[in-house]
Amino acid sequence: KALVKQWDVEWTVEPYAQRSVVKVSQDILVRDPLGTEASNQLIVYYATKTELAKFDAKTIHADGQVVAVPSSLRLDRPYYKAGSTEYRATQFTFPDVQPGSVLHYEYELRVAEGVFRMPVEGGWWELQGDLPVLSAKLTVRVKDDRWEWQPHTATIVPFDSWCNAGDIKDSGHFSYQISCRDVPAFESEPMAPPDNDLR
Repeated sequence: KALVKQWDVEWTVEPYAQRSVVKVSQDILVRDPLGTEASNQLIVYYATKTELAKFDAKTIHADGQVVAVPSSLRLDRPYYKAGSTEYRATQFTFPDVQPGSVLHYEYELRVAEGVFRMPVEGGWWELQGDLPVLSAKLTVRVKDDRWEWQPHTATIVPFDSWCNAGDIKDSGHFSYQISCRDVPAFESEPMAPPDNDLR
């Protein structure tokens, strides 16, 4: 069908400035006609004092031809709201998708408040989804060396078998990186807990 060739997430936090930026870039390879289902994508993010910026999406064919996602195939809308919690969604469709195409998209989420929570649905990086992931990387940077940080990572066996995690050197600021390879697609099982508790 299709697979995620490369998925990079970079989360930069400036605690005293009370702002953060999440940069996301993803490449999806369409391997056969069934993989064209991946042409429909959805970005869900925490809307309070958060701006989606620098959005860019395009279909890249095997011969190098590039077809940009037009504004007519992009929809920005409310997703859901409960009390003071509000999420928005950007839904878009890649044009002219065919086997061998790479579906590339990137964007930024700029947060003006509440910087210690990743501004995506659920507040965490959900690595395992409907498509297998060949390579993925999450980098967290805290741009203030006056703070002491203790990273917390999952310790379940599947995470340990797919990913490596550790501190990285980055101009004296706290930086932490998780790199993952060959993550299988998520498959629901009968009588299992809810999917969101297992991914």
